[in-house]
Amino acid sequence: MVQIQTFDSFEEMQDAERKARTKADSQVQWWQARVRKGDCFKQWTEYGFYIFGEVLEEYEEEYLKNYRFCDCFSEGCPEGEIGDVHVSQITALISKDELEAVKKVVRQK
Repeated sequence: MVQIQTFDSFEEMQDAERKARTKADSQVQWWQARVRKGDCFKQWTEYGFYIFGEVLEEYEEEYLKNYRFCDCFSEGCPEGEIGDVHVSQITALISKDELEAVKKVVRQK
């Protein structure tokens, strides 16, 4: 389910984003905080499927410390897309071989 929020000002939007990031940061487990460039992972979604990805980059900025720039794909988006993932959303780390095997299966469908 997609949720849409509206705001009366840019500042109100920034405040909501800051609160959401603080909440997500408070849910990070120790092993998720250690996810680094080159790590591969799976992320269970509320829609009942996994998203798979590889971390391409880490951010230097403190307020982005729990975000990773990733290349991800799923059954819903087999060709994939790049974007930010908050580490609290990562369900488990997987090997590069596992990632490539899943990618091959998903893209054959």
